[in-house]
Amino acid sequence: MLQCLKSISFRGLRYVIPHSGLSGRFYSTEKPVDAETFFQYSWGSWLSNNAYERKRRTTYFDLEALQDLVRQISGPDSVISSMNSIFEGKHHRIYSMQLKNDKQYVLRIPYSLGDAEQRERRLKSEVATMDFVQKKVGLSVPNILSWSPTSKNSLKTAYMLMDYSSATPMMRDWDPMADKIVKKDWIDPVSKAYCALASVKFNKFGSLYFTDDVSKELQSDLPYEGETDLTLTDRWRIGPSTDPLFLKTMHNENVFSGPFNTPQEYVSAIASAQIALHSDNEFAVYIYKKFETIAMNILEVNGMENDIVSARLCYHDLDASNIGFEEDKKPVFFDFEGSSIIPFSFVGAPRFLRYNGIPVFSKTELEGYEKFDEATKRQIDFMAAYTENQFIFEFGVKQNAPQLIGAFTPRLKRLNELIRLGSSTLFYEDYIDLGQAMVEACQHWALLSGAENAEPPLTFSEDEISKLNSIFDEWVTKQNTTPFLLTKGWVPQQQFEDMVSKGMLVKNDTGDYEFKAPETNQQ
Repeated sequence: MLQCLKSISFRGLRYVIPHSGLSGRFYSTEKPVDAETFFQYSWGSWLSNNAYERKRRTTYFDLEALQDLVRQISGPDSVISSMNSIFEGKHHRIYSMQLKNDKQYVLRIPYSLGDAEQRERRLKSEVATMDFVQKKVGLSVPNILSWSPTSKNSLKTAYMLMDYSSATPMMRDWDPMADKIVKKDWIDPVSKAYCALASVKFNKFGSLYFTDDVSKELQSDLPYEGETDLTLTDRWRIGPSTDPLFLKTMHNENVFSGPFNTPQEYVSAIASAQIALHSDNEFAVYIYKKFETIAMNILEVNGMENDIVSARLCYHDLDASNIGFEEDKKPVFFDFEGSSIIPFSFVGAPRFLRYNGIPVFSKTELEGYEKFDEATKRQIDFMAAYTENQFIFEFGVKQNAPQLIGAFTPRLKRLNELIRLGSSTLFYEDYIDLGQAMVEACQHWALLSGAENAEPPLTFSEDEISKLNSIFDEWVTKQNTTPFLLTKGWVPQQQFEDMVSKGMLVKNDTGDYEFKAPETNQQ
């Protein structure tokens, strides 16, 4: 990725500030910039409450204190020569820094999203999880040199200071439609790492923390059995889950966020948390109550004594955008935010390899493939490629963790997808998709449960199905007619500026932006 940057001087240091645009491109300018621009969010704008959203993503920190911290870590003669703002993500911003002695570090600053306690819990758990992954699992992650979960430090912000990784991002070269042999070279290391993360069977469900960061009553509970390394025995413990659902409801007295002793406690807590978030919607509450019933039955179908429902680490952000490869092809993993310990069956394949559509194992065996039109061929090619991707991944699981491959049978994958839908917080309306999926699962329960003539655990009346269909149609219409709904009103900055200049985004009296479709020439 090319980066044309502008720089400013600030108390003897040079700070470099990128201009971001659509598709990750950067645009240069020689115009002088105020030092405060360095901290301001710049990668996008929002259609509503733009100034407020951007302000929440301002990442101020004390620059001189950072220089002092670097000297403490790297030596008294270490001097920061330049800094780049290299990434502005969903929850945090990342700066890289170059030292005069050629060392490179990375500084990650969380945005002021949610409340301070949520951010503190999330950061404490992420650092401990990265430490566990490095020291116990043996995967390569950036070394954390210094960190603070709160702003009570000299930098005046929560932060993580890490070694810089020169690993090549997988996303740069990953092509899900590539030849099978090429994709296998990418997917096999991911499968192996996935199984390594799942190799430790935990005693509870929740998230990892350093022992001192959990309550005293939890500090005597070992996270897993059989540790022989005395330096690790008392290093980590399991505390409350940092899954987004439980962070959103951590202050609700009716929701317990863990740790949970059993899979049943875990799925029951998912339902309670969703009910708390949807307490203003009677029908949504009804759907999540039904979800708790079917979730308990799904656990039974998985087999309560089976390894596949045991507590394993779920790296939610195991994605091509968070994986890098060093020159020796060794993978490096980034961003463990929100990782949690859940029943293994509910982890599923990494999202970028997961495919829930109709499997196509060989497009050439489809009768009449060569006679299809180009659009149909492209659709079939897509289905075949994504079927292949998941197959390569699952074959790797079978090789590296055969005791867990049972979670990937077609019927269990379909049932366990309901749990992922039930715990989703992407949209308030997710309960609609969940309701539709539960109706369909109950219609095919005997097949999905593997028990001939098994009765479904739920029933839906015709009126309930009709209501679900009606609100589903409304939700689909809203998705299709609301610009940037899937990004919750966020627009990449260059695209935003282009649309404003072309009159496609117009500011209204409240200061928000409204979409105006471009006029078409009529003959």
